[in-house]
Amino acid sequence: MKRIMKTLPALLIFLSTFTAGNAQLTEIVVLGPIGGTFTRTGFSVSIANDGSIVVIGAPGANDRGGAIGFFEENGSTYTQKGLTLVALAGDYLGSSLDITDDGSMVLAGASTGSYARFYKNIPAMSSVLTYKSGDGVAYSGDGSVTAVRRSDSLWIFSNAGTTWNLAAGLKIPATTTFGPEGPQLMTISEDGNLILVGMPHDKNDTGGVAAYHFNGTNWAQLTVLRPNGHTGASQFGSSVSMSSDGSRIVVGGQGDDAGQGAFWTYTFNGTTISGGLTKQMGTGATGNAGQGAAVSVSEDGQVLLIGGPADNNFLGAAWEFHYQSGNWSQVGNKITPSVITNFARFGSAIDLSEDGTKAIIGAYDQERAYVYGRGSVGVDEQQNEFRFKLSPCPAQDNILLTGDLNSVVRIRIMDLQGRVVKNLVGPFVNGIGIDIQNLDQGAYIVCIDTENDQFNKKILIAR
Repeated sequence: MKRIMKTLPALLIFLSTFTAGNAQLTEIVVLGPIGGTFTRTGFSVSIANDGSIVVIGAPGANDRGGAIGFFEENGSTYTQKGLTLVALAGDYLGSSLDITDDGSMVLAGASTGSYARFYKNIPAMSSVLTYKSGDGVAYSGDGSVTAVRRSDSLWIFSNAGTTWNLAAGLKIPATTTFGPEGPQLMTISEDGNLILVGMPHDKNDTGGVAAYHFNGTNWAQLTVLRPNGHTGASQFGSSVSMSSDGSRIVVGGQGDDAGQGAFWTYTFNGTTISGGLTKQMGTGATGNAGQGAAVSVSEDGQVLLIGGPADNNFLGAAWEFHYQSGNWSQVGNKITPSVITNFARFGSAIDLSEDGTKAIIGAYDQERAYVYGRGSVGVDEQQNEFRFKLSPCPAQDNILLTGDLNSVVRIRIMDLQGRVVKNLVGPFVNGIGIDIQNLDQGAYIVCIDTENDQFNKKILIAR
């Protein structure tokens, strides 16, 4: 094959229709522990957009001072990047984390020490600013908007270089006092205009989610979400996540139905949040799994991971869902860790890369974090495979995509490791040329994302 490819001119061969969504995430590497023993490594996790950098919190390290570890993709594994950062005893640094899209800045909460720290310049990771509030933290995509929570208060900052400018201080409308809880109680949209704050102990553990919106001038509370069809003390708001534009929102409730757990999905149209009419859960749980303790939606809104750290005597599990034809559908069986121990609490913290091709899952009672990816690519026939046409075939420098492009929101070309090598965002007109001159020879996938579906083709560039 190598000899044949050397003699061929540059061309693009369309092999078959492909659905990336049908390939379940598989384990790549296990990381941890960080900072010794009894560290709670994996209590919080975050991953950069392209999946190349992951950050892991270990709030129990250094006599519960806490620690943060940074790891970078290196071939088929991940290696530590820079030093492990530690804090003073009792601070619980790493109880919550968030990373900017490009992985250059990290925000870390220290719930007991009551501060949030902002780090930049990876791998130097120098601490730049400290703010006295740290029960929960969240970044906008580029880090220009920061949200930190302290008990019943939400503080929102606009960031300019190394300066945090206070934009708003708002009340969190919880009727039940709550302090340090799970690591994924807050999320913020890519543009920094929508913030969700989970209140799982509100109204006697029924729970709720407070939504805040920036109208271009001021921040204000938009609404409070409540669980529809819940059973018992659902702890709705145990975790929250949204797509980059906030159009798809997921809320976990780990206490629902005596601890089985569930999740609810919503949509946001820019002014109103709607949905959440029925709860969902993954199949195949063993015992009361606590599903919804952690949730993460990929930024493109196509992939969802649900954590159930109490599954199977607290070994823990995760469930993968893909957005297809307007609904979230489970893909494959539940995901479990390769290292089997009781009380691992795998699935207690979860984060997905931009397109859902990589994920990091925490198991803090096992002192580990697991990185997942799509190591292999599956092929699937779709009924509408001729809805879009790529031409010519073979192609050399460009390909032309035609068809019903009014419904297309994004076009991506990915390599077989799930890395996006070209990303085009709509709106599109009928007939768009895609430049492929800078792509190396090898197999790729062209992903055509519409509002409700995904159409893909596996391709090959041969020279």
